[in-house]
Amino acid sequence: MRHFIKKHPEQQQNIVLNNVIANALALFTNDLKRDGITVIGPSQASVTVFADEILIQQVLVNLIRNALDAIKQCVPPVAKPQIIFDMQITESDVILKIADNGIGMTGEQLGKLFVPFVTSKDNGLGLGMTICKRIIEAHHGRIWAQSQPAGSGIFISLPLAEGAQHDNQ
Repeated sequence: MRHFIKKHPEQQQNIVLNNVIANALALFTNDLKRDGITVIGPSQASVTVFADEILIQQVLVNLIRNALDAIKQCVPPVAKPQIIFDMQITESDVILKIADNGIGMTGEQLGKLFVPFVTSKDNGLGLGMTICKRIIEAHHGRIWAQSQPAGSGIFISLPLAEGAQHDNQ
């Protein structure tokens, strides 16, 4: 945890995205168990990107927290709450989808998702998604959101590490 919050110089290197996802989820083990939320991980065993592990983990922590909040806001509660991680590999990128079956987002919320100081949370600052966008763009990636029939999906595109082998199972 100390390493996660400590200020550090950006250190981009080849990292296994699956491990970063697992480490981010580990911070929420108690919340996930307490709230009965099932996590479905990506089916790919190993996807390597060139990135700063701590910064990408910060993005994932924010997105997981948002998914948990969206699930908790459902009235009545979701019968089988889930957070799903899925990866699509292209020639040069991986697209990571983080989906939940929470309350979802309106068209207006989707349009203002990355606008600083705009939030739908009572105690939110409206900076989380703005920071996520800046981090992902600094890694030559993209981040966007889509509504789904149940909940929301956040998509992150990151360049694959050059020369790394990727398991496309």
